[in-house]
Amino acid sequence: MSGCNCRPRRVYLPPKAQMTKALLAWIVQSCGRELELLPLTEMEGGAAGDMAVFTSEDFLAEPLPGPGMDCIADIRLRPELASCGAHLVTFSDSSDSADFTARNIRVAGSAAAFEIVGIGLIGRVRLNGMADRGAVLPAIAAAAAALTAGVPFAIMMDALNSFPASAYLG
Repeated sequence: MSGCNCRPRRVYLPPKAQMTKALLAWIVQSCGRELELLPLTEMEGGAAGDMAVFTSEDFLAEPLPGPGMDCIADIRLRPELASCGAHLVTFSDSSDSADFTARNIRVAGSAAAFEIVGIGLIGRVRLNGMADRGAVLPAIAAAAAALTAGVPFAIMMDALNSFPASAYLG
């Protein structure tokens, strides 16, 4: 058997997506997968099997993913990314036409809670210590990226529900 010159799957994220990066790193750490989280500015077209995450319109200044890559994107960016040749997986905190959607979003006490719905799956998430609706979209982006990378749904859900806000908030 020949030696494997394997490297961890690369996931490119926008520099401003720090919460998404922290959540995705926590999910990956929780399941023992190896993903290399890098800034989008280092993508330069990417390679087959790599993944790019686009969380906002900031992507216009970033390189676009190439064929064979997975592209995880806010559904509002679908028109701009549809022709890049990558496998597009969308997320949203409002549109049911996304692959992964946050529904029944509530902020109460010190937590944001919501349901993740997508591709025949549904689960409840409670982000303790993050009482802000603004935490939901980064969580959906991280969940979509993790699931696309092969993290099992139950493990991803457990990781999101156990995410220590201090890991992001410092």
